[in-house]
Amino acid sequence: MLCGAAGIEVRAATPASLPYVPSVSARHHLQRLADEAGLALPLTQWPLPAQAVREALDELPTDLPDALAAARDALRRDLARAAQADASLQLRSRKEAPVGFGDNYTPGTTAALHTSALSGAAGMPSWLDARLGVRIEQAPVSDALDLSAPATTTRAPWRLDDSALVAQALGLNLQLSATPHWWGPGWQSSLILGNNTPQWIAFGVQRASARAPTTPWLAWVGPWSFEFFVAKARDPAVVAQQPTGFLMSGLRLSFKPHPQVEVGLSRTIQTDGEGRPGGVRNFLRAFFGTGLNADTAAQAAVDPANEMAGYDLRVSCGRARRCAFYGQMIGEDQAGILPSKFLGLFGVEAWSADGAQRWYAEYANTYCGGVPGKHTEGNCAYRNGHYQQGYTNGTRWSGASQGPDSRLLTLGWLSEEGEQLLRAHIGRVGVSLGAYVPGIADPPHGKLLGLQAQRSYALGPITLTPAFAWTQLSQGADVGSLRRRNLQLGVQAQWSLP
Repeated sequence: MLCGAAGIEVRAATPASLPYVPSVSARHHLQRLADEAGLALPLTQWPLPAQAVREALDELPTDLPDALAAARDALRRDLARAAQADASLQLRSRKEAPVGFGDNYTPGTTAALHTSALSGAAGMPSWLDARLGVRIEQAPVSDALDLSAPATTTRAPWRLDDSALVAQALGLNLQLSATPHWWGPGWQSSLILGNNTPQWIAFGVQRASARAPTTPWLAWVGPWSFEFFVAKARDPAVVAQQPTGFLMSGLRLSFKPHPQVEVGLSRTIQTDGEGRPGGVRNFLRAFFGTGLNADTAAQAAVDPANEMAGYDLRVSCGRARRCAFYGQMIGEDQAGILPSKFLGLFGVEAWSADGAQRWYAEYANTYCGGVPGKHTEGNCAYRNGHYQQGYTNGTRWSGASQGPDSRLLTLGWLSEEGEQLLRAHIGRVGVSLGAYVPGIADPPHGKLLGLQAQRSYALGPITLTPAFAWTQLSQGADVGSLRRRNLQLGVQAQWSLP
């Protein structure tokens, strides 16, 4: 319905474009333009189509103040960079650390190579775009796991990375892609889909533009976007009787009914897999919430899915104050037709007058009932009786990287100069940090202290980014690369290729 209300203008004028995920500094610029210049674009849902971002930038006033005009120019450069061929190499010691927006999830060394986008190439129709990327990495889980059976090996030396084949039709991008997802307003954590896992290889559909509906009775929605995808997991089995090859589906709608307010609705569905009900009928039962949360053994046998769903909200203080408040509540269970047993995330952010710096404080609680006024419940979040490896991909937590039954307070500082980033963490990890390691009786967990920092240096076509992360956990045993005390040192080199 909303798609039709967006108008024929969008269908005729918006070409296909690749999914775009900004760097952390580019996201900072986008948010400034939204809060101070009225950029008509939802910004709590990534990826967005690159063309939707370009359209919103082009529709800003031409006479922006110098600082905001510079931000717009920086974003246009970042969009151009994202469409160019590049190569990257990250050398990093094999240690776990909290994973936030824009971070590399792999606890070790990675290398990647991407082609340029095919849009604009001779003979390429405007309704089609494509890009290919390949990533070689160390295994994204600890080398301490007992994976003696050949079928359970986690060694995946290469993956598709930031790749997509996109066809545009009727204002929609139909896409086959491997792209990171970040759903929610947080900078350190997303409770439902974050940066902590290998990219899903997914087939999906996303709105090609983010313009507001032109129909008067839907104009209140404001700029909006939605995405739906279905992906097949390549999760190695580290728990007996895990249904391998399950499907993960995601549905996200975000909209801005007011220039200073953004609302997000998210839902994921974990279904199918070896030994579990599958097929179109089962998917429709899962989609409409029929038969979930079984009470008896007979009902459990046909329980269609494990699901998470919830809401997020970001409210800016307005142009008179450079600040914003945000929150996210994601339900692990269902009560009637609505989510329940919420995990909670709450944050406040501010930025300097010249836009050169941003600060944020963010608290995430991944207990069920982790919102004010609710009784917390352990052994609940990111777990399911049928999918016993939990809410994971590549055995890594698909939501917040600190995993279930955790509390994490993060204080963050971002500087535009050199893309400097500093984060301090304090909290508690309930199960394990980064990856789910059920084969280890007592993995490092407990009270968490952490510090992370990085800075980028431009050397011609190469950008070097040295980084370090120090974390300390109070409990558990040191096994393999899983340690209570970790010092992760690394440097990333990224080349822009002709």
